[in-house]
Amino acid sequence: MKILKALAWLGLGFLALGIFFSFVTSIAISLDQIAYIGSVVAGYAIAWFFAMLGTFLMFLGGFFAKPRYLWIGAISIGILYISSFYELILALSDEEHLSFYLPFLIIALAPGLACIIGGMIIKQLSNRSKA
Repeated sequence: MKILKALAWLGLGFLALGIFFSFVTSIAISLDQIAYIGSVVAGYAIAWFFAMLGTFLMFLGGFFAKPRYLWIGAISIGILYISSFYELILALSDEEHLSFYLPFLIIALAPGLACIIGGMIIKQLSNRSKA
């Protein structure tokens, strides 16, 4: 069980690393430091990769071991992850073809949404196991 708890917290660490890459990419876009669209996509792709890995590890450890305060970390990291894509959301809101980019935006924000929903489920599961 301790290994699963460690995996769950390690998953939140990977999510935090993904948040770091996403914030750095968003800040670089807002400061016009990135000249090529490929580096923007690469920055968000690295953030998405770490977030997906972290979400998988968090779910693997969280649902089986049910660490005590993991749900708080999962919900807060999920909100931070979604907010770290602020520049991408602002850039796509000005586009004429938002329906074309909407699937990419949903896929990019999926780990954050999964963490928020998973954190709520983990809280419910830990409350049931105490009763």
